[in-house]
Amino acid sequence: NSFSYWGSCNSKNEISINWRLIFCPEKILEYIIAHELCHLLEFNHSKKFWKLVDSIIDKRLDSQKWLKKNDNYMYRIRMN
Repeated sequence: NSFSYWGSCNSKNEISINWRLIFCPEKILEYIIAHELCHLLEFNHSKKFWKLVDSIIDKRLDSQKWLKKNDNYMYRIRMN
């Protein structure tokens, strides 16, 4: 199972961040926050959006690779 919900931004400009990110390296959390903040300006994943993200986050692809590699592990974390 692969999951991709780490954050979201809706049309009311409300941003939600997945609580499991508290267990990630800080650079991953920074990437997700920057990604969602960029959606306040570009509500899509266009080239313009990714250029904006890249202007804020260094080595974005490394963060994306880390999330893909670790998402199954991260989603096994449960709070009881």
